[in-house]
Amino acid sequence: MVRLGRLLQEQIEFRFSGVGIRKFLDACQMLTAFAARAETAEPVLDLLASALAMADDLRSGPSGCLAWPPGERAATLVRLERLIVSPRWEPVLAEARGSADPLTRWRAAWAARAPVVVSSGFGVYVAVPDPARGGRVETRLLVDGLPIVAEGFRAGAPDVPERLLPALRATAEPREVRLAEAWCDEGCCGALYVTVARDGDTVVWSDWRGHRPDAALTTFRFPAADYDRAIEAAVQDEGWKWPARTLADRLARHLGDDPGLLGRHQCDFAWVLAQVGEQDRFELVFWQRGRPRIQFGWTIPVDDGDLDDQLARVIERLREEDPSTHAERLGFSWPDE
Repeated sequence: MVRLGRLLQEQIEFRFSGVGIRKFLDACQMLTAFAARAETAEPVLDLLASALAMADDLRSGPSGCLAWPPGERAATLVRLERLIVSPRWEPVLAEARGSADPLTRWRAAWAARAPVVVSSGFGVYVAVPDPARGGRVETRLLVDGLPIVAEGFRAGAPDVPERLLPALRATAEPREVRLAEAWCDEGCCGALYVTVARDGDTVVWSDWRGHRPDAALTTFRFPAADYDRAIEAAVQDEGWKWPARTLADRLARHLGDDPGLLGRHQCDFAWVLAQVGEQDRFELVFWQRGRPRIQFGWTIPVDDGDLDDQLARVIERLREEDPSTHAERLGFSWPDE
């Protein structure tokens, strides 16, 4: 069962070039078989991880858009959810939490997260991948149980919540929002867009662009109060984050609010990257102005200490340490401006 789980997890997560679970002709039957047989299999962490990944994808990803027989998707998801909350996993998770291997401890924390509740109407779900497999955190959007991005776009995944959720706030001025970009690049294989606008007490999604021609995407209308509540709850929810992701997000916001912090060294902020499989660190990337343009990357370690103290230390180093010294060691001259 562990091997079957790994195979299905691989199919679910492998989406490049349009392949993956959608190209697996027996996907529905195999997912159903796994959900049934895993109930009596030996409880090990890899098996639980596969069940979690499949349940996430059935709720909000490409697996939820397969050609399921009537009622079979819901029944398979119920079976997986029952498996996931079984007390059989408690000794497995307890052992994993006490492991000397940090990756095993991160997986235990990921596997013990709160059960997902997806309501009718408009819903937002942040999907975090298995730390042992890596991958990007995705903002899954659902309308009456339909995974909108998975239904409309097959060349890439939904954007990360830090970027997408604030953009989805509805105003009277219509705004086009990019929900997903191709794994390669938008200029290569496209992106999925929708226009979001507030019309009185209704939020309207319309004018889809970049979607599959046969996708079940139309004009959607949501009660504004419910829509606003779902977006704000998702923006405020940090329960899915690990400390390095939280610290990276706080640093990114600080650098956005205070461009002079890097600007004093003739540098501009580019991005931060906190990966689920590297939870003891994150990357800060910034650019030197002028020509040649130099990109700097700083790997910032994160420990179990107070995040505010760690953020203060990072900011202080950025304030005091001039990156030009590193550029000069590489043989680059620093601009005079």
